[in-house]
Amino acid sequence: HRDLHSFPTRRSSDLNTSLNVNDGNVICTGLSSTNSGNNGRDCKVAIATGTLTVNGNISMGNNAVRNDITFSDAGTLTVTGNLTTGTLVGNAATINVGGTFTPTTFTANTSTVNYNGTGAQVVSAYNYHNLTISENRTTNNITLVAGGVIGVANVFDPTASFTTGNYVITNNTINFNGTGAQTIPAFNYNNLTISGGRTTNSVTLANTGIIGVAYTF
Repeated sequence: HRDLHSFPTRRSSDLNTSLNVNDGNVICTGLSSTNSGNNGRDCKVAIATGTLTVNGNISMGNNAVRNDITFSDAGTLTVTGNLTTGTLVGNAATINVGGTFTPTTFTANTSTVNYNGTGAQVVSAYNYHNLTISENRTTNNITLVAGGVIGVANVFDPTASFTTGNYVITNNTINFNGTGAQTIPAFNYNNLTISGGRTTNSVTLANTGIIGVAYTF
């Protein structure tokens, strides 16, 4: 168990400052860094099969060259608050986010991003591999980013529950853009797009429930 609020201050001779979780288990209440003065001095978080749990925010600089979180395997990152960084490389990771998810550059690979807060959340416009929206939201809304395109290459799993809250889909597009087989789940979409070269693979419309499209299919 480690309590890390910020990366150590660099000396002028340092090239990189790294948190190497690798195959271990690190728990902290927050993680922060700023953009360095040049592209040769980076703040890096490296995770292989290990677990990084942040009971708070990851607030790294937004320079995609100088701040990055990189998975090399199927590790797990859980952030109860907001996740901000320059570059995020997902590999086969599971990334649980309770607040906002705003990396400058996101490479999904075969990762899963799970928006698992219990309050209101906005699902950001990225190309995801697997996208999950979960947990009981009671009176809070989940907003699919207005004016943006949410790409899903594999599985879209919107399982969040509500009392009086709901999904807000105004001016949003979900694009199922994989190249393998995909299933379009029952959900109320604003714009629904199905794209990608499927060759011998099929796209299946869910055989239970209703697929609603408010605007364009």
